[in-house]
Amino acid sequence: MLGDEEKLMGYEGLQVIIYLSSKRMIPFVEIHYLQKAPVFTKVDDVMDKLKKHYGTLYTDKSEFAAKVLAEEKEMAMPGEVYEC
Repeated sequence: MLGDEEKLMGYEGLQVIIYLSSKRMIPFVEIHYLQKAPVFTKVDDVMDKLKKHYGTLYTDKSEFAAKVLAEEKEMAMPGEVYEC
């Protein structure tokens, strides 16, 4: 996803947090950074790289909760449940 060196260029203090839904593993992404390099320098498009890897992803927490988590709440977990 990030190339051989596994680096993202153009950000100072970059933090990418990826949460996955518990049943379908759909990602919710938060991206934080202190400073972004000027446009005329090499700046990687973090969201584009993540979309190429994951496909569908969410960046809005309320939309993620309303669409993904609400649907998954009604889904049964795969496998069998055993009573102890």
